[in-house]
Amino acid sequence: MIAREVTLLCSSPEGLCKLWYEEYKPAISEQEGYIQAFLLAPQGTENLFQMLLIFKSEELATNWRKSNRHSLLSPKLSSVASVKNVDVFEIIED
Repeated sequence: MIAREVTLLCSSPEGLCKLWYEEYKPAISEQEGYIQAFLLAPQGTENLFQMLLIFKSEELATNWRKSNRHSLLSPKLSSVASVKNVDVFEIIED
């Protein structure tokens, strides 16, 4: 499993939360290989958010990034936040 941690600099926290719950999370949850997704807001900051996206494999996560639904949502996300950083982690299981 892999986790993508996408750090966002948000211009509209309310707009980002609305987009996440109404469009982004429902779309990503239908993607093959999807396991979980979270929108995180670090304490003490108003405009720094993280999306934590967990997929079965790097290949399946890449398929999400190349999907039509992701392409349609990208401009909407860009209207409320900009991507500051993306980190990818392998989830170590026992």
